[in-house]
Amino acid sequence: MSLSQTDPALSPEATHIIAATFLPVTARRLLSAASMPPAQALVAPGVILFCDLSGFSRMGAEAVARSARGAETLQAKINAILHRVVGVIADHGGAVLYLAGDAVASHWPAEAATEEALRAAITGGLAVQRAVAALSEEGQSLAMRCGVSLGDLWLLDLDAPGGRQAFFAGPALNAVQGLDLKVDGVRLTPSALARLPADIQVEHDGAGGHVRKITGGAAPRPHPATMDANPWLRAHQRAGLQLGADWVAEFRQVYVAFIRQADFQFTGPEELDAAAQMLRGVAAAVDVEGGALLQTCC
Repeated sequence: MSLSQTDPALSPEATHIIAATFLPVTARRLLSAASMPPAQALVAPGVILFCDLSGFSRMGAEAVARSARGAETLQAKINAILHRVVGVIADHGGAVLYLAGDAVASHWPAEAATEEALRAAITGGLAVQRAVAALSEEGQSLAMRCGVSLGDLWLLDLDAPGGRQAFFAGPALNAVQGLDLKVDGVRLTPSALARLPADIQVEHDGAGGHVRKITGGAAPRPHPATMDANPWLRAHQRAGLQLGADWVAEFRQVYVAFIRQADFQFTGPEELDAAAQMLRGVAAAVDVEGGALLQTCC
C-alpha cells in the first residue's frame, strides 16, 4: 500500500491536535508559521533531563524469542512505559524534546528561576525512576538512568527536502548525554552542580555528583498556545491524519536507517549554515531514495 505524496489540505480544527502530536511543547513556544526564514536558530536556555531505559534490549530479545507476536508485546510494554514517563515529566513542569528509542530528553525553561528549574528537573527524574521501577514485572529488571544538565540550547528550524525540520541542539544536550547515568539517583553535570540550591544534598563518587533525595520541585504543566503546525508536517503524516482517528494500519516489513553525523556539535548560531547544509544533505539523500525522514535529534 502506498500513500500519495501530494499534501492534502487539513481543516483548521485539526491544527491544535496536529501541533500537540508532532511538535514538542518547547518548539511550539518558539515557532511561528508567520515567520519561517530558510534557516534559524532560536535560543531555548534551560535545564535538560535525559532518561535512558536500562534493560530494554534484553527484554526485547526475550519477548521476541518467546513468541511469534513478541514484537507486538514489546511495543505494548514500551508504549506503556514511555506514556507513564512523559506524564510524570509533565506533572513536574517539564516538556519532552524528543523520544529516541528507549531514551527521553525533556526541558525546563530557565530564563530566570534557574535554581527552581533545576529542582523541578531533578525531582522529575527521581519520580521517573520510581514510576519505571513500579512498572517492572516479575523476572524483569527495568530501570531508568537519569542525568540533568544546565546550559545553552537552540531550536534549529530550517527548510529541507520533504518539509521543514525543527530539532534541538546545543551544549546542554551534549553534556547530559555524556554523563555516566545512574539508576538510583540523578547524575548532574558540573554546570548543574554549580547552580544547585544549597538545601539539596549531593553525593559524590568517581563519576561525579548525583542526587538521591530532594524535597519540593512542583511546577505547573506547560500549556502552549494553539499554533498552525502544517509547515512542519510531512506528506505521509498529513495523509494519515486525513484518514481519520478510526483508521489504523500495521506495516509488517519496513526498513529503517539510523543516520548519525558523528562530529556534529552545535554550539551557537554561528554554526547554523553548516548545520543546515548537513541536514539538508541528509534529507535530500533520504528523499531521493523514496524514504521519509521520521525524526531528527542530536
